[in-house]
Amino acid sequence: MVAALGSAAVVTSALVSPQAAFAFNIFPQGSAILAYADGQTGNLMIRLPGGQITDTHRQVSPGTSPSITGLLVTGHWEVAFREANSQHLWLMGQDLAPRDTGSFIQPNTSPAITTLTNGNFEVAFNGPGNHLFQGDSHSGGDTGSFIAPGTSPSIAPTAVQTYEVTWVGPGNVVWEGGPTGGGHIAANATGGVVEASDGSSPSISGIPGGSFKGPNFGIAIHGLNNFATAIDNTDKAIPSISVVAPGTNMASGANPYTSVPFSYSFQHAGDGHLIQTNSGSGTIDSGLKMRPGSSPASATVNNGTIDAFVNADTGTLWTWNDDSLKGIETGLKVAANTNPSIATLYTVS
Repeated sequence: MVAALGSAAVVTSALVSPQAAFAFNIFPQGSAILAYADGQTGNLMIRLPGGQITDTHRQVSPGTSPSITGLLVTGHWEVAFREANSQHLWLMGQDLAPRDTGSFIQPNTSPAITTLTNGNFEVAFNGPGNHLFQGDSHSGGDTGSFIAPGTSPSIAPTAVQTYEVTWVGPGNVVWEGGPTGGGHIAANATGGVVEASDGSSPSISGIPGGSFKGPNFGIAIHGLNNFATAIDNTDKAIPSISVVAPGTNMASGANPYTSVPFSYSFQHAGDGHLIQTNSGSGTIDSGLKMRPGSSPASATVNNGTIDAFVNADTGTLWTWNDDSLKGIETGLKVAANTNPSIATLYTVS
């Protein structure tokens, strides 16, 4: 397959065909796969479910974070990152063969990648002119939508073999859209808009069912006055009383292939603790202290619980599970001002 992301085409491995996608049974396997920037070299590192660590020998741009997704081929994955030397979007799969797409990504911003229900992947990023760029394994390019400087988009799959993106536009207004366009998100039943905190980026995830115009999506937003703001089954923004640490982003965690409800994680202002909130168990203070300026990553694992990875104040990666309610230090050193990315691997039969 050929992906035309920006100006350069890259050859990628074949994925599940759209015609066959819904004939497959999809099961989350093992624990999640992790991508992060090494704390000493800045190199992109991949941690497999078995604990094996792979150094890709490609450096992630300082101040940016990789994004990883599990593909609908058993054990396969794809990672997107801003490469330090070229400042381009690079892609890499389980074959560890890096591909330069030739597409420029704005400084201090990170790409987002997701797997669609037809087996293809889709990438979104803040590209030339601070425009939102989107691309898949077939085509892509400039959407013409403005994205605020220094912010990054987020992307998630829908049930109809497509995707939805959220990003911060002019005036810090949060927008949502797919392949055919979009619009700003209503703040309440009477209209208005949702505004993000200066420099923050929203996070979107697919909830079982996958329709983003019904009760099956989740968006987490670091809102005005640093309040945590969530959009789940109402298509309206619901601010909470929880306060998010300045300079950080929230993470939404759900999975359209499981029955896990929408959840979100964030670094709490003041004490810097990882906070996990979901519709099943409410809000939990993990007691795990995060590195200042860092944001969590979360994903659904095979037992239907949420795993969160954080850049902790120890300078190492910690994992926390909302079932065991325990934090575990991995001992892996992570670069400052970057965040890990976590994804579920699937068994497809």
